[in-house]
Amino acid sequence: MSTSRAAVTRSFALCLPLIAIFGIAARKPDDPKHENHYKAGTTPTSSVVALGLGDAQSQATFIQVDAKITNTTGDQLLVLKKAGAAFVLPNGTFPVHPSMTSLITGPNLVIPPNETRSNLFRADGDSGFHVDSASLQITGLWSGPNVGTALAVPDFALPPSRNDFTSGPFTCKISKHSQSTDQTAAVYTCTYNGAGAGIVEPSHISVRAPNGQVFANDEKNEKRQLLLPGDTSKFSVSFRIPAQVVDMQFATLQMVWNDALAETTLSPVALTDWTLVLDEAATTAANK
Repeated sequence: MSTSRAAVTRSFALCLPLIAIFGIAARKPDDPKHENHYKAGTTPTSSVVALGLGDAQSQATFIQVDAKITNTTGDQLLVLKKAGAAFVLPNGTFPVHPSMTSLITGPNLVIPPNETRSNLFRADGDSGFHVDSASLQITGLWSGPNVGTALAVPDFALPPSRNDFTSGPFTCKISKHSQSTDQTAAVYTCTYNGAGAGIVEPSHISVRAPNGQVFANDEKNEKRQLLLPGDTSKFSVSFRIPAQVVDMQFATLQMVWNDALAETTLSPVALTDWTLVLDEAATTAANK
């Protein structure tokens, strides 16, 4: 036998124990870390939403579904109240547990018209989640007109003569204010106390100088915000007016809210159960 051939033979012989180890290491169904992976049996359908199944899996202590949620309308917004869902398993019904991402993104997911968002539905506990089939019930999906009904808000004087005001279901307070020769800035918090959803559009706010000229909010990064009952929005406004127009340090300005505060109604979206069945090929591959 040549030297090179002997080396190959020895290398193969050394690999055999590793092959055996990896074969033994494949997780068995009674292993607590064994993963069951699923595919959709039936998927809920609706005129306003399309649902797509990403990864769906379970182990002994949890079951979860990574879902893609698409708003299929051009004029409605969707609001997913993340806690409004439950897994139905052979051994009972288990409400979803807020995922770690909810700590950052909040308890509600807003999906504008013709856009898609992801959400992780998850239930967990001590045991009992490693099942061959399950259903996901989504009861927390709501829809409503994307363009709400604008609320009439009186002009707000700067420097402020008062710190708060109420407009319909909104209560707003000014928490910071500064006024110099060429810049005026303020921070507001607005709480929505209605029964539907409140819309806050900081970019729609403007200011009117004493001579009647109107200037737009300079805070370009302030985005549209959707508030559910009890939610609060905090946002900034900033206005720059050339000193030759007015020295704002010594002037009284009028902040014009235009249609920055609006309200829309929300209605529940009825969905059938999302059934999950064992995907044998994906399960085998995941446990190798």
